[in-house]
Amino acid sequence: MTEPFAPEPPIPMPARSRGFLADFRALTPTERGLWRMPLMWAAALAILVIPVVYVALYLGSVWDPYGNLPQLPVALVNTDTGATTRGEQVNLGRDLVIKLREDPPVKFVSFPNEAAAQAAVRRGEVYFALTIPANFSAQAVTGDSRSHGLLHLYSAPGLSYFASRVGANLTERLTTDLNSELGSRRWEVVQASLSDVQQGFRDLKAATGKLRDGASTLAEGTAKLNTGAADLSAGAGKLADGSTKLAAGATDLSGGVGTLTGGVGKLSGGLKQLEAAAPGEAQLAPLQTGAKALASSVTELSSGLNTLQDGANQVAAGASRLQAGSKQANAGAGQLAAQLPGLASGLTTLQGGAGKVAGGAGQLAAGAAGTPLASGAAGLQTGVAQLGTGLTQAQAGAQKAATGAAALAKGTAAVAQGAGSLSVGAGQVSAGLTKAAGGAGQLATGASKLQGGVDTVVAGNLKLKAVLGTATASLPKQADLDTLKSGASTLAARSDDLATGAATLVTGAQKLASGAARVQDGSEQLRDGLTTLYAKIPDQTEQLGGDPAGLSQSVQTVTREFAPVGSNGAAFAPYFMALALWVGCTLTTFIFPYLLIPESARTSSQAARVLRKLAVPAVLVLGQAALVLLGVDLLGVKFQNPGLVILTTLAASLTFVVLILALNLLLGAAGRLLALVLLVLQLAASGGSYPVELSPGVFQAIHSFIPVTDVINALRYAMFGAYEGQYATFMLRMGLIAVVSLMVALLSRRRWQYAPDRLFRSPLITDVG
Repeated sequence: MTEPFAPEPPIPMPARSRGFLADFRALTPTERGLWRMPLMWAAALAILVIPVVYVALYLGSVWDPYGNLPQLPVALVNTDTGATTRGEQVNLGRDLVIKLREDPPVKFVSFPNEAAAQAAVRRGEVYFALTIPANFSAQAVTGDSRSHGLLHLYSAPGLSYFASRVGANLTERLTTDLNSELGSRRWEVVQASLSDVQQGFRDLKAATGKLRDGASTLAEGTAKLNTGAADLSAGAGKLADGSTKLAAGATDLSGGVGTLTGGVGKLSGGLKQLEAAAPGEAQLAPLQTGAKALASSVTELSSGLNTLQDGANQVAAGASRLQAGSKQANAGAGQLAAQLPGLASGLTTLQGGAGKVAGGAGQLAAGAAGTPLASGAAGLQTGVAQLGTGLTQAQAGAQKAATGAAALAKGTAAVAQGAGSLSVGAGQVSAGLTKAAGGAGQLATGASKLQGGVDTVVAGNLKLKAVLGTATASLPKQADLDTLKSGASTLAARSDDLATGAATLVTGAQKLASGAARVQDGSEQLRDGLTTLYAKIPDQTEQLGGDPAGLSQSVQTVTREFAPVGSNGAAFAPYFMALALWVGCTLTTFIFPYLLIPESARTSSQAARVLRKLAVPAVLVLGQAALVLLGVDLLGVKFQNPGLVILTTLAASLTFVVLILALNLLLGAAGRLLALVLLVLQLAASGGSYPVELSPGVFQAIHSFIPVTDVINALRYAMFGAYEGQYATFMLRMGLIAVVSLMVALLSRRRWQYAPDRLFRSPLITDVG
C-alpha cells in the first residue's frame, strides 16, 4: 500500500547548481535508500534472472525440433495391392513401409484404413496422415505423365503448422526417393535396350540407303513418265481432233447409209417387178416358131416371088415397119417398149399383106390352073396362109413383148443389146419385106434374118431375165439393210462418244502430265531428302555411359555453408537474446523511479539526474547481459567470436536502457507503455524468426529503424560470422541510437516529479516514478 506524500515546509533553493559531482552526490543517498527494502532486492534479483530464463525457456523449446522428429506421432496407412511390370511383381507401398520402419523419420502409427487415419488427425492424436493408396504401384510404374502414383497427405495446419510443413517435406522427400528408384529401374531397361537401338540405327541406315537408291530409280522413272505423259497429251490432242472428224464422217456415213438402204430397197423392188414382167421361154416360143415358119414359107415363096409382084409391095411395107420395130428393139430396152407396138402394127399390116398375097396367090393358082405354076401358086398360098398364122402369133407375142419391154426399158445393158438385135432383125425383116416386092430372094433373106433376130431377142430376153434373177438374189435382204442402217447410226453415236472420250482423255492426259511433273519433283525431293537422311544417320551411335543410379540422378546438390549453425535453437539465439535484453531493460521501469527526484536534489543539473538514474539500472542490465551470455553458453551455443558477442550484448543492454529512460523522460508513464509496444513491434519487424522480406510491407518499412534489428544482426555476425563486413555498421547505428536517446533524455526536463526524501520510494511501493 502506497504512503501519501506529507506536505513539508519548502526548502530554500540555492541560486545555482553546485556542480555536476555535487549534484550527483546529492542524488545518491535517496537512490541508495531504495535498497534498504528487501522487496527491492528480491525484485532486482528477479529482474536480473528474467532475461536468462526467457532465453533459456524459448531456446530450449525450439532447440532441436528436427532432431526430435522421431517423437512426432504420424499416421501411416498402406493399402497398395502391387502391380506387374515386364513380368515382374512389384509392390512399392510395401517396400516403402519397410524402408520407413527401418529408419523412421517420425513416429509412425499404423491405422487400418485412410478414413481412420484422417479421423485421428482431426482428433489431434497424430499431426498428419500418410496413406499409400491401393493403385499406387500400378500408377507409379507406368511412367505415363498422365498417370502418377499418388501419396495421400492429410494434414491439419491449424493443429500445427510446423508439423504440416514437416509432412509436406517428408512426402516430397519420399516422392523424390521413389522417383529416383523408379528412374534407376527404367535406366536399367534403357541400357539393356540400347544395343537393340544401336542395331536398329544400323538397320535404319541400311534401309535408308536402299530407299535412297529406290528414290533415285523412282526419279528416273518419273522423268520418263513425265516425258511419256507429255507425248500422251500430244497424242490425245491428235486423237481428239481425229475423233471429232470421225464423228462428223460417221454422221455423214449414217445419213448416206440411210439413203443407200432406201435406194437399194427401191432397186430391189424394181428389179423384182422387171424380172416378173420379162417374158419367159414359154412366152417367146410362139415367136420363135412363127419366125421359123416364116423363114420356111419365105424360102418356098422365093421361087414364086416373081409372080407376086403386087403382094411384094405390101410385104415390103410390112417388112419396112418390121425393120423400124427391129431397130427400135435394137436401140435398147427402153426403146423396145415403144418399138414393139410398131412391130405389132407392122405385123398386122404384114398379115394384111400376106392375106392379100394369099388372095393374089389364089388368083394366081386359079389363073395358072393346069399350068406348071399352079403347084407353086398353091404352095405360095399355103405358105402365105401359114405366114399369116405366124404373123398373128407374132403379133400376140409382140404385144406381150411390148408389155415386158415396158418393164425391160428400166433394165440392164443386156436388154438393150437384145433390143438392138431385135432392131437389126426388124430392120432386116423390113428390108427383106421391102425387097420382097422386088423378089422372093430378098424376102427369103429377110425372113432368115428375121428368124435370127427373133432368136437373138429370145436369147437376150432369157439372159436378161436370168441376170435380173441373179441381181435380185444378190441384193441384200431388208433385215441386213436395217442392220446396216442401225450399225451406221450406232457408229455415228459411238463416234460422238469417242470424240467426247477423246476430249476427256486430252484433259486427263494434261492432268497426268502435270501430275507426272509434280511426281518427278516430289521424287527428286524424296531422293534428296533420303540422301540427306542417309548422310545424317550415324554409322555408330554413342554408347550410354554411367550406371542406372547415376543416370536417374544426374544432378546432385553440393552444399557449402557459410556461417554454419549447430542447431535450430542456436540459430534463434540472437533473436531471443535481443528480445530478452529488451524485456530486462523494460522491467527496470517497474522497480526504479526514473521520474522521481528527491526534494533535496531539486536544484541538481539535468546531466547529473540522467546519469544518476542510469547508474544502477545500467549495472543491473549489464548483469542481465552477463547471465544471458552464460545461459546461452551453457545451452551449448558456440560463439565464433566470443569477444564481439560480449561487446555486442553489453552494448545492446546499455543502448536499450538509455532508450527506455529517454522514452520515460520524454513521455512520462506513457514511455513505459511505449516500451512494451515496441517489444511487440520488434518481435514482428526485426526479422529474427523469418526473413523480413517474407513479412508484410509495413514491417519491412520499419525493419531498419528499430534497435533490436541491429542487435540481432550484430550478434549473428559475432556468433556465426553472418553479415560479413557489416558488423561495424550495426554497432555504429546502435551507438547512434544510444547517443540520440541520451540527448533526448538530457533535453527532457518536464516529466520530473519531486518527492520528500523520506517518501522517495521504488515504484513497487509507490505509484510515482
